[in-house]
Amino acid sequence: MKRVAMTHNDLRTAWDTVAARYQARSAVAGPLVHYGPWAPAEPALQLLGDVRGLHILELGCGGGQTSVAFAQQGAMVTGLDLSAAQLAFARQLAQDKGVNVTLIHGAAENLSSLADASVDLIFATYLFPYLAELGPALGECRRVLRGDGRLVFSQDHPLRVCFYEAEEDEFTLYPSRSYFDTAPLRWQFPDHGAWLQTYHYTITDWLTSLACAGLSAQRIIEPPVPAAVADKLWPDQSPLFSMRNLPHAIIWIVTPNSAATSGSIALKT
Repeated sequence: MKRVAMTHNDLRTAWDTVAARYQARSAVAGPLVHYGPWAPAEPALQLLGDVRGLHILELGCGGGQTSVAFAQQGAMVTGLDLSAAQLAFARQLAQDKGVNVTLIHGAAENLSSLADASVDLIFATYLFPYLAELGPALGECRRVLRGDGRLVFSQDHPLRVCFYEAEEDEFTLYPSRSYFDTAPLRWQFPDHGAWLQTYHYTITDWLTSLACAGLSAQRIIEPPVPAAVADKLWPDQSPLFSMRNLPHAIIWIVTPNSAATSGSIALKT
């Protein structure tokens, strides 16, 4: 099925409009390297190791919580986001915490302000699902990564969307959407009129897109939802209690092919 993409202008306008509400109600509190709402944060997962002295690029940095946390750990950090309003929050947070973070207003598909092989770690939390086509952004990631660099990103687990009923804007106890349905998901930001759109990619789509970009998945992590989040959303006796049985997030650790070992994908829950 053909993907009908929101333009960059559409997406930029939507995020500029909801930025203040998002930061007040949904953004992670304080500087923290995190992988989104359905996964434990980096202090618990310990996936990245010591980042002191590394050149780090965060794609879709939003309000800067992760970029600032990296800078506090001694990394040299660049944060990129499509939304100027989100970057204003990031700029203020960096100033409040007394750290230096270079902020770029732009799209992940165009990293022309960064030199080839200049980045040790590219980090992205829930950025890629907003892209109608993965190839351009992944190609740029490959270009700016050093040979021993890493791309680490998180997103909704592809199985999660199968249990989402878009018309009712709620989850179901059965798979109401096909895993193989590539139609975009268009939804309204809670308590706001702004429309946003995300895209569903299967695991095969991801592995193919990474390979085409010259990247290889070294590790896939499928963490359980943190207990506090599960207890809040799906408490005991809740009709959706069985949602606890699904992986809701997936984290990818990816390297350039020149630094990768063939067939080295590892699954961990």
